[in-house]
Amino acid sequence: MGSQRWVVEVAGEQHKIRVLHDFYPGLFRRRAEMTVWVDGEIIYEITTKNYMLLVDVYPIKVGNTELVIRVQPPRFPSSTYRVSLEKDGKRL
Repeated sequence: MGSQRWVVEVAGEQHKIRVLHDFYPGLFRRRAEMTVWVDGEIIYEITTKNYMLLVDVYPIKVGNTELVIRVQPPRFPSSTYRVSLEKDGKRL
């Protein structure tokens, strides 16, 4: 289980974003569970049963701005997943 936190400035205000992720890699079937908080409130819960080998993106709204949570699965079953937050196409 992993957790990542960001502080993002949107329209002059700072917002705290936290992603708690738990990934279960396997050779044929993979599962991912993620919970996303913005300013202490759960806004998004994701559970997948068969996590593909492709990059997944999940848009979230913070104020009037759209941010993207990007999840990149490992190339090998023993590797780790990478979770990043993007604003306007740039990693934060």
